[in-house]
Amino acid sequence: MSISGILFIEDGNVNHIHLYKEGSFWKAYDRSAYLLVKHIRAYQPWLRYYKNMNREVISIGFPRVALLRLIEGYRIVNQSDTSMSIELEQAMDPTGFQQWKSHSSITVVSNGETGYAPSLLPSKFG
Repeated sequence: MSISGILFIEDGNVNHIHLYKEGSFWKAYDRSAYLLVKHIRAYQPWLRYYKNMNREVISIGFPRVALLRLIEGYRIVNQSDTSMSIELEQAMDPTGFQQWKSHSSITVVSNGETGYAPSLLPSKFG
């Protein structure tokens, strides 16, 4: 799925952790990343700026072995070879996501296709 399709889903997400297989890793983006960190495990978030969308995107990635341990005991509501969704009982507070996104310790990723996100750079970089 394209990043624009993923973000379309994430923008309306309030109680699911949507995971996407990318190579040998599984990734959660934006609200799903927040919910995973808040409810399941505190992974280090990564931030990437997508020029084509003019948007900063947070993601978390982990190998398949970790996925099997993470999803144990949670309700899987949608699953395929390349994606899955975990349903949470409690809906998230969108304000909590925005606060997390702006105040988390986030590693900024930069490469030829993306770039850096000046608004979220830690002070030591800015």
